[in-house]
Amino acid sequence: MATQADGRTLWPSIIPVAVLFATLAFTFDLRSQSDRNVRWTEQHYNIVLNDLLPMEPDGDSFVVFRQSWTLHAPTGEAPESYAKIGFIDVDRLDLSKWHLSAVVKTPESVSIYDQILTLHRSDANATVKQIESRIKFKELRLTEAECVSVRSAFQDFQNLQFGPPKTTVDSSQSVVVMDPTFFRFHIQAEYGSEDITLLDDSHPLVKWAAKTIEELERCGKAKGTSATDIQR
Repeated sequence: MATQADGRTLWPSIIPVAVLFATLAFTFDLRSQSDRNVRWTEQHYNIVLNDLLPMEPDGDSFVVFRQSWTLHAPTGEAPESYAKIGFIDVDRLDLSKWHLSAVVKTPESVSIYDQILTLHRSDANATVKQIESRIKFKELRLTEAECVSVRSAFQDFQNLQFGPPKTTVDSSQSVVVMDPTFFRFHIQAEYGSEDITLLDDSHPLVKWAAKTIEELERCGKAKGTSATDIQR
């Protein structure tokens, strides 16, 4: 046992210091691990997002919309959302069965970002594809025969009038958007296609998308066509 020159032991004074250093080291290790989990999630978030909520049209999708955050959705804000309208899953050989359809996808209670972070934290060795297969979200599919909102939403879209995103040439009035929400659209038509990314939730396209998702979800509930829980 270590002693001082006067014969008193040193352990009572050494032990608190040792405990303090051990606590600080443990806390630093937890923070370091947490930082690594966040960095991994940020690096792979868009990969998973593009696989689960693809912007590329399948079949004859006229409009594809996706809302996502730069990072994860702040508390109280909506998580990712997704919708598309077009001739989806139709029998190409039977024109009588061609009808407008809509698909709406939303995460199940927790955002896709937060699900990725939680899943990676619990299993750091899981691959991106394994993580992706465990993401839970809801999917609603409706045809215009089941829900008139499918056709009316498409007609409203065709009647939209909008110009390019807002901008300013006056540097004193310029705005820097921190951690914005991304509103992405892919528009496919007979005479061309267009990809649009917006940050302004007051834009007519963004307002149309929010209204469309709300009406389709309401229509699904009224018809008893509830969203299906999906786990890839």
